[in-house]
Amino acid sequence: MSVSSKILFGCLSSPGARRMMHILSDAGYEVLRAESGEDLIWQFQHEIPCLLILDLDSPELAPFEVCRRVKADDSGRSIPVLYLVDSDQAKEKPTDTLAKPDGYIDASISSGELLERIAIWLRLQNAERAHRSGSGCMGVFERLALARRQREAALFYRPDSKYHGAHAGR
Repeated sequence: MSVSSKILFGCLSSPGARRMMHILSDAGYEVLRAESGEDLIWQFQHEIPCLLILDLDSPELAPFEVCRRVKADDSGRSIPVLYLVDSDQAKEKPTDTLAKPDGYIDASISSGELLERIAIWLRLQNAERAHRSGSGCMGVFERLALARRQREAALFYRPDSKYHGAHAGR
């Protein structure tokens, strides 16, 4: 587990988000939940999570605006932001560069795949943080392999991806 194992969810009552929070909590992550955009921003600034997951089905949360504000903050640029989506729904795509997430995650993902994807995002974040601080011992090839795995993880859950749904049977 990373130095910070806090994962902040921005959601209201999505069954997929509740299921994910339970899985991640059982796996040892500290799961935080915000029910409004302002609450999420406050928790982000005070709790400093290692990952944000924003439910696109929570318009009260204003996920695009929250993502934009997090990415505009110096401390938020290194924190991955994932949008939680339902696999059978077409989602509005943000046009603002700062509102674009680092990836998407399907609400119906299996528990094993969820834990694997989260671990990939966190390892990549830790590698980038270590590299920026100059204390990283990861080699170039290991960082490239992590980046490739992270991109692959995101591709499977992007609604606009040709790979979308490729692992739905897992």
